[in-house]
Amino acid sequence: GISYIGYIVIIVAIAVMAFNLYKLGLGIVSEKTEIDEKFRNFENVDSIFGQNKKDLIALIALAYYSSYVVIAFLLFIFSALFTCGAYRANSCLITTFFGYSFVHLFLSIGLLVWEALTAG
Repeated sequence: GISYIGYIVIIVAIAVMAFNLYKLGLGIVSEKTEIDEKFRNFENVDSIFGQNKKDLIALIALAYYSSYVVIAFLLFIFSALFTCGAYRANSCLITTFFGYSFVHLFLSIGLLVWEALTAG
């Protein structure tokens, strides 16, 4: 019944986590990697981080990718728990959780498209 939706959520969560771990690893290991332009739009921070603001941009990029890794990991844990325990839990509880998961995923996709279209 409903458990196949859980497997879809698990696969999506693993894919999001893997991509953001890759981007996070590139940001940590390689200093020559070009950081996204969307993290460069800052004003009035010259006095703290200097004229170049390279440290600020790198820190914000790492925090951005780290937050997505944590969110994807939590989504993976919750979907795995609910999928594996679906035969024991209340059907309404499972339906509500996966309904929330898909609303969250579709809103995230919408935000990503909007961010891509507006260039940050």
